[in-house]
Amino acid sequence: MLLGHDQFCMNYLKGVRAGQIES
Repeated sequence: MLLGHDQFCMNYLKGVRAGQIES
């Protein structure tokens, strides 16, 4: 679960950055 959580956080941060850049 830890690995999945880390991967989820990485993807989430990438999505947030992409959203902020696009916005």
